[in-house]
Amino acid sequence: MNSHNIHSITIQITRFCARVLALGAIVAGGVACSQDDIESALLGVPPGSGGLSPGVLITYPADRATGVSPSDEMWMLFSAEMDQEKTQEAFRLSSGSGTVNGRFRWEGPRMIFTPLIPLSGTSEFVMTAGRQSETADGVDLGDDATVRFFVGADQQRPRFVTSNPVNGATGVPAGDNITVTFSEAVDFSSLSDGITISPSVLFTFTQSTDRTQASLVPASPLTPGTYTVSVTGGIQDLSGNSLQNETTFAFVVGTDFIQPAITAVTTGGPALVNGVNTNGVDRSLPIVIQFSEPMDQTATESAIGLSPFVANTKTWNVASDQLTLTFSPALDSETNYTLTVDATARDTAGNALNQSYSYPFFTNAVASLQPQVSAVVQRSGGGAVCTNGLGTPAGTTVLTNLGVLNTAEFFDIDPGATAQCGLRIELTFQDSLTNPKAMVVSSVATNISWTPIIDPSANSQSIFLVEANPVGVSGSTIVVYIGGNFVKNPGDVPIYRLRVNGGAGGAEDTNGNTLGTNYDLFLSF
Repeated sequence: MNSHNIHSITIQITRFCARVLALGAIVAGGVACSQDDIESALLGVPPGSGGLSPGVLITYPADRATGVSPSDEMWMLFSAEMDQEKTQEAFRLSSGSGTVNGRFRWEGPRMIFTPLIPLSGTSEFVMTAGRQSETADGVDLGDDATVRFFVGADQQRPRFVTSNPVNGATGVPAGDNITVTFSEAVDFSSLSDGITISPSVLFTFTQSTDRTQASLVPASPLTPGTYTVSVTGGIQDLSGNSLQNETTFAFVVGTDFIQPAITAVTTGGPALVNGVNTNGVDRSLPIVIQFSEPMDQTATESAIGLSPFVANTKTWNVASDQLTLTFSPALDSETNYTLTVDATARDTAGNALNQSYSYPFFTNAVASLQPQVSAVVQRSGGGAVCTNGLGTPAGTTVLTNLGVLNTAEFFDIDPGATAQCGLRIELTFQDSLTNPKAMVVSSVATNISWTPIIDPSANSQSIFLVEANPVGVSGSTIVVYIGGNFVKNPGDVPIYRLRVNGGAGGAEDTNGNTLGTNYDLFLSF
């Protein structure tokens, strides 16, 4: 570049700076118009053959400027009058968020760009006059002219400082939070993107008042083992600067790493076996689960299930290694159940149960067998005429379905002075193993009925008395006295139904077992 050209450009810059200064347009971080700055600007003007090639003399913001106001106009001063349309087409302003759109205006060789919206973010902005820019005489700029700058004053990236637990820590309590400390306040919303833990656990974040410390609060105590926490560039400070030093740290929770096991399940009768159906379980007795070591009571109770479900209470021994299940009401008679203990059960150190357990069983112990009606007979010895005190039980006649009652065998069923007569029918109860079943008299009395099915003669009959034989509150033989009219028209065949209700709420034995289903016997006379 010859001295004449340098002198000419110096005069242009000096005049321009004087005009800008006069307008009060120079701002902090903008153009400086000292002699040194003018000469520095001239160093970027490329020499040309046959005359001076166009170049960018001064820009605002200056290259590497920081703290630029988001609302400032951006501009470039060229060394010659430019083809405005082509120069605007070759101009671009961008950041990590994309291209910035705006409006252009010109003051001589100075192109001024005003963003449509104020600049924001902490990414570096790049302003470029592309090499396709031309002077008014059609001479290309020759090379891109690029300026880099930052909006805002904080360009310092935050740093990871320390953690608790520290990297390599062992014996960390299962209930502890995990804290990470940074060199400056960080944006709370960036924590979920910048901090992860493996193996994955559910947790929430909290932050210290000065925002320099973040805490991971697990939703439940950590299980024993090794955990790795990653702190990545997703962490940002309040100005949006990303973390400078990505970090990972690992620690070990607990010192006991032995998984507990179930060593026995007892029922007061046969022991339950994992995966094997067990017969002979007593419906009314508790089930006791023995573990190999003390257990976390809450987690273990939540892991226990029974199908079909029956309400139960759970009690622990002092050592917390034995759990007793007491059922209320008692389990159903002769019913298949499955007791399960899921592997989510934990010991007091947080170790999960070594496996899931399943114990199928059947409540068919002798005391849990359902009663059945094994025989029904009519007792003779009463006589055809009912008088007070008449009737001494004698022989019996077995009654079968659609059998005929003997209406010449009446008994006085009223112990008072007045004769109250009826037929005497006796029901015998036993279980499926033919063992006698003592029935609760009051339960049978409320569940037995005598109902006309067909009776054209319209007799009036009913059950007068239900008692045990011998008389008592219970017994395996129940006596039923049926009184009323026992007459019929010639040719009539009356049919009555004797029913004992079974199922839930039905007649029950002294062990609380009810008949499985209704018992029906149809009789005539």
